[in-house]
Amino acid sequence: MQSENFSMRAGTTSSESHTPATSVADLIVCPACRSDLVLDSKKILCTNADCSRASTGFPWIEGVPGLIDFDHSIVSEEALLASRGRSAVKRGGQIWRRLAYAVHNLSGIQPAIDRRAATFLDFVRKTSHGDATVLIIGGANMSPGSPFRRAEGMRLVTSDIYKSPATDLLADGHFLPFRDASFDGVSAQAVLEHVLDPQIVVSEIHRILKTGGIVYAETSFMQQVHEAEFDFSRFTHSGHRWLFRDFDEIQSGASDGPGYAFHWSIRYLVRGVFRTKIAGIIAGLAMLWVRLFDKLTPEAFAIDSTSGVFFIGRKGGTSLKAKDMIAYYRGAGRL
Repeated sequence: MQSENFSMRAGTTSSESHTPATSVADLIVCPACRSDLVLDSKKILCTNADCSRASTGFPWIEGVPGLIDFDHSIVSEEALLASRGRSAVKRGGQIWRRLAYAVHNLSGIQPAIDRRAATFLDFVRKTSHGDATVLIIGGANMSPGSPFRRAEGMRLVTSDIYKSPATDLLADGHFLPFRDASFDGVSAQAVLEHVLDPQIVVSEIHRILKTGGIVYAETSFMQQVHEAEFDFSRFTHSGHRWLFRDFDEIQSGASDGPGYAFHWSIRYLVRGVFRTKIAGIIAGLAMLWVRLFDKLTPEAFAIDSTSGVFFIGRKGGTSLKAKDMIAYYRGAGRL
């Protein structure tokens, strides 16, 4: 993705400013003031003389643009440069990720996630009437079998606050460095629990989506802390819907069921008692069978006891009001 989206990279010998020819690169703006950018071989400069980044610019992080409003972000520019863009949270390597993906397949979680992602992509295709441009927020740790990896006929842009082989640019969801109405679809899987102000991030998603554009989000509800210092919020199904109140709902519901939520608790209980993450992993593998109860749980019950919730919606002209939320909860079929 990177070579397609950004042809100028740090370390090149050219000293001339450069504007990439690709349409994706044409979508980017300064995350601090939304003015145009000039991509230089050493720095990415804002063209607004009144912006602090007109002189200091934004860095290239090993060839990936660091388009973060560092003055207002939780991300430290100094720390990011010192780590060369690596994640502040310790993550497993490729072998560990593939093992986790296999376990999620066995538990039934991964197929459900992949189906919802595929559904999102299908809606984007139907509404874009041609080549679609899709932003994947928080996509640095994309699962090996994700439908996003094999989406054809789409231009995918992947952002995150750390660098990986999948990352096209570094960006903070609170200050997305893109022009208004730039994307046909935006995905935010397992993202909103990890941002300081989810409502601002959803507003940014709304801003950069074209009218009729599709949003897809999966967010934690009954889960323990799993991203250390980068874990902040949880949402019920109704609370999640309120976050996306300026979108028309296409689909929403429980990401899984109470069995999976219970499975999370078992892992963290054993992890705490034995004071080691390995013990929790072993307990989780031994207790995968509790996920079978999710197949016996009606959606009406699962939606209030799930470990996560999802939402697929369309940017339209309507907006939910506070008074609508009581009827929304009752209309979801709770027993």
